[in-house]
Amino acid sequence: VSENGSGITIEDNNDEEIRIDVWGNNNSAGETLDERFSSLVETVGIEGYAASGDTWYVYSYEANGRVIYTKEYVGSGMSISYPRSMSSVGDALVEAVAPTFEPGDISVAH
Repeated sequence: VSENGSGITIEDNNDEEIRIDVWGNNNSAGETLDERFSSLVETVGIEGYAASGDTWYVYSYEANGRVIYTKEYVGSGMSISYPRSMSSVGDALVEAVAPTFEPGDISVAH
């Protein structure tokens, strides 16, 4: 659990770890979905796969031999990362977990 209680990290303690981070902050910065997505893409600086809906976006890219898959609603999100060498396991995990990820009430920033 994070120090401020706003998220949790679950990771495999093997040499080649799969890591899941989930967090929430109810958009305390007041960003729009497009602003948040643009900020992430600019920060990452790596071309990747992108998709979006009315209240969410997905961005997936590879860095340092790891695949990073991020799904974020404005206010809360999740990230799954895994070594490229574990793609069969990591890809299956993304396919199983990502569709079930739903934020709580993100209508009020705090």
